[in-house]
Amino acid sequence: MLIQRPESSICIPADAITLHAEGKEVNAAEFFLKEMRINACKYGMISLAAAITGGNAIQEGVHMQFPNAYKGISQIFTAEILTMISGIILVIALIGAGGALDSIAAGDAAVVSGGVLALAAVGGVASILALIAFFMNISGISNASKDEESFKRAMIWLVIGIVASLVGSIAQSTSEIMTAFAGIISSLCEYMINYNVVTGIVRLADQLENEEVSRFGRKTVRLLTVVYGIVIFVEILTMVLAVAVKEPSAGAAGIAATVIAVAAGVITVAAYLIYLRILAKARKMLAGNDLTPTEF
Repeated sequence: MLIQRPESSICIPADAITLHAEGKEVNAAEFFLKEMRINACKYGMISLAAAITGGNAIQEGVHMQFPNAYKGISQIFTAEILTMISGIILVIALIGAGGALDSIAAGDAAVVSGGVLALAAVGGVASILALIAFFMNISGISNASKDEESFKRAMIWLVIGIVASLVGSIAQSTSEIMTAFAGIISSLCEYMINYNVVTGIVRLADQLENEEVSRFGRKTVRLLTVVYGIVIFVEILTMVLAVAVKEPSAGAAGIAATVIAVAAGVITVAAYLIYLRILAKARKMLAGNDLTPTEF
């Protein structure tokens, strides 16, 4: 991009000019690209602005405002997809395990042997996918935190959640109460991770003046709060029943806890899909493909 002085025919490269805006130095080319993007979106002149700035300059200008956030959120989105695939595979494995139990009862040794090997292979694939998703999620949050502070808080809660999960695993064979308590802490950490990720997306959307993503992000935060509130309530109820009743799965209390747990599971799946949707919207926004605000 070139800038021409009014009293001269000399054109100066905008990259060579530094402006002072809002108390800090900014590159002139980036400043004008951002302003052109905002005005082009506002007045419906995307094609004209793209022609003036060289085709993809607007998209690149938006993308390069938060390159680390774009990369990080893309990794988080991919990690969540892998986690979902891993969960589906585990459900298939559990269904297969039920069939294997029927074969054991029928005394079919050949079927049992083949089924065990197949289940081990399926479980191994699910575990590998879950492990890849785990490290990709860490990398994504770390990258996004370079552009938005909310992701740094998400990383802190991620570390706390890892510690809680380790404590729960160690205590599983010795203390049901400690295991249940660690599960509650893990759920709280998961909520705080998702809360800070979505809050970070909302703040990025506000900076890019994208009302649609910002509004949807705020709705997602409210939904996640309700869902995880229910999940944590169910886990607390389970822990209380484990302390108060010798057989918490029996009786009316056990039935009520089971019904609530199933309902919470269904709501959690719905919330998970909405969480994926806000991640997808954020990727699209940061890639520069969602330039037109919905309201003015």
